[in-house]
Amino acid sequence: KKGNLTEYGPEILESLHNRIDQENPDFIIITGDLTNNGERQSHGEFISYLKTLESEGQRIFLIPGNHDMENPYALGFSGSRTYPVPTITRGEFLNLYGEFGYKEARSRDSWSLSYAVKPQPGLLLIGLDTNIPGYGYGFLQDQTLLWLEGELQLARSRGESVMVFMHHPLLEHFPGQDRDREMSLRNRKDLLNLLLDYSVEIVFTGHYHAQDIVSYQRGGRTIYDIETGSLISWPFSYRMVESRPEEIRISGGSLEVPEFEGRGWELTYGRIYGFSQMFLSRYGVRAGDRELISDYVSRILLNHYGGNEGDREEIPFPSGLSLKGRLAMAVGKGYYEGRLGDPEPDDLILVIGNNEAAGTAIP
Repeated sequence: KKGNLTEYGPEILESLHNRIDQENPDFIIITGDLTNNGERQSHGEFISYLKTLESEGQRIFLIPGNHDMENPYALGFSGSRTYPVPTITRGEFLNLYGEFGYKEARSRDSWSLSYAVKPQPGLLLIGLDTNIPGYGYGFLQDQTLLWLEGELQLARSRGESVMVFMHHPLLEHFPGQDRDREMSLRNRKDLLNLLLDYSVEIVFTGHYHAQDIVSYQRGGRTIYDIETGSLISWPFSYRMVESRPEEIRISGGSLEVPEFEGRGWELTYGRIYGFSQMFLSRYGVRAGDRELISDYVSRILLNHYGGNEGDREEIPFPSGLSLKGRLAMAVGKGYYEGRLGDPEPDDLILVIGNNEAAGTAIP
């Protein structure tokens, strides 16, 4: 019996393949975390999958995530035993994934794996490599920001629309997210101001595994950070973008994976619950408290993963905790409390038009 969702990778990718066949998109964007922990073998298997899609006429543009390169946690598995396995370097990433955006690029940044490409006339797609290999947080070097500004200037002079995609979030998706400095894009406000200066409206991100959309306004200009959830956790998310002359419509969808038999939520809950139990046990939180806290946190995260948190059943705060359990909840408050809210706009359907009312986010 499979108990780890990563073991369902082939089944999930098969379901994704079926959905791609049904939708037949003009092109596909992938915002990073292509592997579990950057294992060389996993990269090889995923590239084989991408080449199959490519051979069927699909165009794919991708960028790495923080899990994908020079990852010290690259592991193999033998039963319950783990052991170190080779990962890949940044240079190897470029060689392995060159045909999925890089070889078509009209421009590449020499300081990172960022690039600019024109997937169709009038549209410039910019993939930003926000990663610091071996770390969870992101950062953009000054040289990369200068390269980006040059591309934005050129796009403006040519009348091109611009969409950006990257791994780390541009905006806070919940209050206090920036305090998680080991996971955030540390100079995101520099990037935010630059993109607003050039009227970029749409940025696709990943990293936090949730279907969540937030926006920010400055001086009459609005920018949307459109985060898409992970395919390896419930609700096995993707997004569709439909561009029309009068509007852009962005919708969220979930894969149906027959092998789960409707147990996708349970499997994801079990993974989060187990991690929470392990973490709390390290700090001596007693078993009864661990169970209550782990259940609460797992339900909050799953609620956030699905988007539109306010549409779901309220999650009651755990009662009957010991003093140490209440202390653990207080210490971890910054981790879970912000995810209880859900800033506008809608997380699953966004229409951007000439008169679209913007939501707000913490800048």
